[in-house]
Amino acid sequence: MQKEYRDAFADTDLLEVLERSGVQHLVVAGAQSDHCIRTTTQAAAVHGFDVTLVSDAHTTTDAEHGGVHISAEQIVAHTNMYFGGLRYPGRHFAAERHDRIDFAPVL
Repeated sequence: MQKEYRDAFADTDLLEVLERSGVQHLVVAGAQSDHCIRTTTQAAAVHGFDVTLVSDAHTTTDAEHGGVHISAEQIVAHTNMYFGGLRYPGRHFAAERHDRIDFAPVL
């Protein structure tokens, strides 16, 4: 899969691969908290997946918007806060540290 957009579901076969594999819960980590991470986790929620954002395993760089400096640390904290409070009917979302995530399959 080659990703060209911030949303890993956009113009890729990711959704089909996950559905075909029976995946229901995604654990997300990576780079660009304020772009790819936030957009992809939101899209996963819209597509009906339960999602856990690994709160200490995503990162970004400092940014500026409207003349206001925003530190990478602030962006990561805001992304964790935003995602930890996300609500969709019948779905479960969390922002958890890596050492608090249970990777065992749910039977």
